[in-house]
Amino acid sequence: MTVPIRPGSVVTWPAADGPDGARLGVVLGTPDGGTDRLIVAAASLAAAVLAVVGELTGDALARTLRARIGATTRWFHDAFHLPRRAQANTASVAYSGRVFDHREVELAVEASLDFWLTLGRFGERLQRSLARYVGVRRTVLVNSGSSANLLAVSALTSPLLSDRALRPGSEFVTTACGCPTTVNPILQNDCVAVLVDTDPGTGNVDVSQLEAALTDRTRAVILAHTLGNPFNLAAVRDFCDRHRLWLVEDTCDALGSTYPSPSGPAPVGSFGDLSTLSFYPAHHITTGEGGAVKVVSDPTLLRAVESMRDWGRPSPSPVPTRADSASRC
Repeated sequence: MTVPIRPGSVVTWPAADGPDGARLGVVLGTPDGGTDRLIVAAASLAAAVLAVVGELTGDALARTLRARIGATTRWFHDAFHLPRRAQANTASVAYSGRVFDHREVELAVEASLDFWLTLGRFGERLQRSLARYVGVRRTVLVNSGSSANLLAVSALTSPLLSDRALRPGSEFVTTACGCPTTVNPILQNDCVAVLVDTDPGTGNVDVSQLEAALTDRTRAVILAHTLGNPFNLAAVRDFCDRHRLWLVEDTCDALGSTYPSPSGPAPVGSFGDLSTLSFYPAHHITTGEGGAVKVVSDPTLLRAVESMRDWGRPSPSPVPTRADSASRC
């Protein structure tokens, strides 16, 4: 009985260097959709010379194909991206730009092969890695840095926070010079932005103006670390502690920056109650788009953040598996 040859078939064929040798490989497909020639490993061979000795199916075949695609992707990177990077480096000095190698390209293709279009294994890995790197309880991914700021401010309105929850008319202290997406969430939650000036030398908040901005309606402070330069966290943290105010650090420009702490330099984003990140391509690392809220330590804040991100669910949903993908709308 003739065994059909198809993708996944384990085959042998005569070696080119003599009649006694043989080669072993896996059929990966056909170059033109026909059946006369087949792609075996890196070669295209006549079907007539192949003998089937086994077959890969299911996950084993998928792993083999992924490995082949990964190798081809690296080949493409070396042929397409490397020459252009060398040309770009000789033309001008760019103030910013993509820094990547074959690993990023291979993982982008790997994620596409999963074809999981919501938070999956790579997103969960990034959440865990970011939380560990910054030293916070949990990192919660969202679709942009702007959404991260909106989610952080909105979480402070949660009834879970009892008497510390922000209400319409609550005041946020922030700076008059900064990104609109740091101020917009205050207005979107019917709160009031109380603007203080910036230090012209650093672009950060002038901490000498904080006390003058305080009223009996002040409930929180939200500030960005301008261009990655940390603002005076010691003074701001002291101000918030003395007046029982929430502190939200906008670290969208500052991933990797540190500030002195009693135990030594600590990453910015770990000093506030909440902090935010942006993964827009202009920032330190990118996911194409994306952002994140970092919950420093408070489990109630974590519940509020995750619930608001996940359509009001009371607890975080587990990462879905392929088995239940068919049941999701």
